[in-house]
Amino acid sequence: MVDFRKVQDGFALTEKEIVAEKAAALARIARTLEGHVERLRTLHESLRAQRIEHRGPALAEYEELRQTALRWRWYLEVQREAMGLRRHDGMDELYPILPPPVD
Repeated sequence: MVDFRKVQDGFALTEKEIVAEKAAALARIARTLEGHVERLRTLHESLRAQRIEHRGPALAEYEELRQTALRWRWYLEVQREAMGLRRHDGMDELYPILPPPVD
C-alpha cells in the first residue's frame, strides 16, 4: 500500500527545493546585472571625459558591454516571470542601461 503522506511530503520537499533554486538563480542574475550596470556607468563617464577622436576602441567596448547588460536584464525578467513576478515596474530605475554617450 502506498503511504500518500510520504508521497506528499516528498513532493513538498521537492517543491521547496525548486523555489529555493529559483530564488538563488534570481539573486545570481541580479548581482551579475548590477556589476554590468556599474561597469557601464563607469565606462560611460570615462568616455564622456575623452576627446571624441580618441573614443574608438572604448566605444566598441562600451557597446559590447551595453549589449551584455541588456541580455542580462532580459535574463532577469525571464527569471522573475518564471517565479510568477509578471510586473517589471521599476526595473529601469534599479538597472539603468545607459545609451551610447553623445556629445
